[in-house]
Amino acid sequence: GTEGSIAMRQAAKNLQVNPILLRNFMRERRWIYRKGEHWLAYQTKLDSGLLEHKLVTLHQESGRTKIVTRLRVTAKGISRLGEMLHGWWAAR
Repeated sequence: GTEGSIAMRQAAKNLQVNPILLRNFMRERRWIYRKGEHWLAYQTKLDSGLLEHKLVTLHQESGRTKIVTRLRVTAKGISRLGEMLHGWWAAR
């Protein structure tokens, strides 16, 4: 479930990095990819419990509802990203 998982912006805040930097960092390391206007997790990252997809229902002005997939970072993902970012900063 999505207990304890957080949105990308909040993940960046927790890791004290710029959200765009984090997104690029994750994209370059094949954690996430872009699909239309959304970012999604690679299956390997979902399977290893680092990222999650949360289904969100949006209510549109037309009265229709639309279900979209939102990317979430788990506590395990935050921990792993923290280690990776630390190593990356140290190597610069």
